[in-house]
Amino acid sequence: MTTIAYLLLWLIATALGWTTLVASEMAVAEAGIRFMVLNTTEFMVTNVAIAGIIIIGLIDYSFELFMHYLEK
Repeated sequence: MTTIAYLLLWLIATALGWTTLVASEMAVAEAGIRFMVLNTTEFMVTNVAIAGIIIIGLIDYSFELFMHYLEK
């Protein structure tokens, strides 16, 4: 396989894994960042919801950087 094919496969696998993790935690979690985000929408606390979304994005970005580091 070419490098581009491996890269696309890695991107798809990472996206599917992260999506599965987020969906499963939102479905059954009683604690955690995603639960906090879902719970704040119920009480209209948007600043906490936005902070949680930013934290989730930073975790995802740092995970992606770590995976790129491992590839090299």
